[in-house]
Amino acid sequence: MTKKVFSDATMEDGKLYFDKRAAADIEVFDTLEDLSEAYHTGEKEPEDWLEFTPGFGDCKEFNDIEDFMVAYCKKENITEAYFRIEWLRHCIYEINPETLELGEFLESSGIDGDYYSCIDGEIDYCEPLDDEEE
Repeated sequence: MTKKVFSDATMEDGKLYFDKRAAADIEVFDTLEDLSEAYHTGEKEPEDWLEFTPGFGDCKEFNDIEDFMVAYCKKENITEAYFRIEWLRHCIYEINPETLELGEFLESSGIDGDYYSCIDGEIDYCEPLDDEEE
């Protein structure tokens, strides 16, 4: 039986299916230069990695990715951070149908991305620096 459990997710046979562009993988960087290096060379590792699963898991209280990033920065006492968002074409988790608790991650695939900064609790879009600006 298929059941809509959140505006952006459907549950069927013990699996939770997030709608296209509802869930995201998030990479967190300390500086715009670090984010840019990761974008251009792929050699810079993020400082942290998060999963945005609105209404579930660590995002139980969130359905907006910007609110989630601000709360993350506050929780971690970060005054400046840069985020690479990979929106997911599809994202599937196991789920307990009685408690609606997320279980094991099963699979996902990316569709496109965005870049954000959070400076002193304010979210804004940003772009990686050009190669010559780094």
